[in-house]
Amino acid sequence: MVELLIFILVAVSVTNIICNEYIFGWFRNIFIKYFPYSLVRKLITCPTCLGAWVGAALWWLFPYEGNMWLVMIMAGLVSSIANKLIN
Repeated sequence: MVELLIFILVAVSVTNIICNEYIFGWFRNIFIKYFPYSLVRKLITCPTCLGAWVGAALWWLFPYEGNMWLVMIMAGLVSSIANKLIN
């Protein structure tokens, strides 16, 4: 249970830093200015969308037993839901 809470905190924090914080503002502005209709621009401005991919990427740091692909999808879903609830 503690691992799940740590996973959620890390996923929400990383997503929030990329989507909302000043430190990645220059990165977001490049995509907003030069690629206004790109998929990456939509991804980095949507916490729910980015949260799913951050969660899927973070499953490497939190190894669980079981089917690798199922755990990766579940990690993405948990991260996305947590971002939707918090943001």
